[in-house]
Amino acid sequence: RLPAARGAASGTHGGAGHLGVQRRRAALRFRVREGHRVHRFRGRSSSRLGAAQPSAFHLTGFGADGTDLSVWKAQKKFQNKPHEVQECLDLCKEIDIHAEILLVIGFPEDTVGTLAKTLWSGLHFTTKWRGTTLRPYLAKPFVPGNDQWKTAEEVEQFVNNPQLFYNLDFASIGSKLTHPRTWHRWASNAAYITLIGVFTPFGRCDTSPLLPQGNPGLYGRLARLVNRLMPFDR
Repeated sequence: RLPAARGAASGTHGGAGHLGVQRRRAALRFRVREGHRVHRFRGRSSSRLGAAQPSAFHLTGFGADGTDLSVWKAQKKFQNKPHEVQECLDLCKEIDIHAEILLVIGFPEDTVGTLAKTLWSGLHFTTKWRGTTLRPYLAKPFVPGNDQWKTAEEVEQFVNNPQLFYNLDFASIGSKLTHPRTWHRWASNAAYITLIGVFTPFGRCDTSPLLPQGNPGLYGRLARLVNRLMPFDR
């Protein structure tokens, strides 16, 4: 039952116990995943979160969105604080819950320096906290529904060719449409692919990159083929 499962994952009153009882009665085995905001997860005691373990709560994800304060400020993510991310990882380690760090990189404000800092942070996260994996994604400056979508000059191109919407997938490598500055596109793509290429072979990264598609010709057909072969991103 989804309401009970969400309650168990979130640590709300009665959720963990109810779900655990139902599992024992039905002799079922299942696992619960949940995403959290860092400051909310950090505010919960280990005893409350540990109570969810009998109900199979085994994994949570944190949206770090890079690791640089200037980028967070530009993206209006004022709630993000580096020390709180580390405290959350300490808590996950204490109660034996697997943690995923969602690293969205390649924002317009990113520089070579901030991207390098994110690469170093990824190494730090996965070596100090052994039960942690990375889930990197590449930021897209405008997507349907956000403020930039209302003013972006490129919107007309997407409307005229809906296949170009594949370029806006957060797992997709940056294209000229999403990252028009050449140096920024190459630096962002290099950091994104490096995170995946370095950590995936060791089981510490769960993202499968996609190619921008929607263009005609040989490249368009190749991109569609490659993307179909990529593992599904849950």
